[in-house]
Amino acid sequence: VAFRYTAVLDARTCNLCAQTNGLILLPDSPFFDELAPPRHPNCRCYLEPLTELPENFLEPDYSKIKKSLLWPARQNVYKTLWEMET
Repeated sequence: VAFRYTAVLDARTCNLCAQTNGLILLPDSPFFDELAPPRHPNCRCYLEPLTELPENFLEPDYSKIKKSLLWPARQNVYKTLWEMET
């Protein structure tokens, strides 16, 4: 049904992964591929499968996802694709 983004939280965890820890991703969401691990070299995050959505789950407004949460190389691809569409 969905996946929970799970980061290994310790001294080596980067800000990208720490900020995304606990985020629930739906497989058909437009940012699934960009936010799914691995997000950078040596990424230790994983997606935890969920069979049920939490009772209070609200699907995020994907238009408000900060590009800063994307790995810089993916930011450039995202920016290029965005420019192609406009």
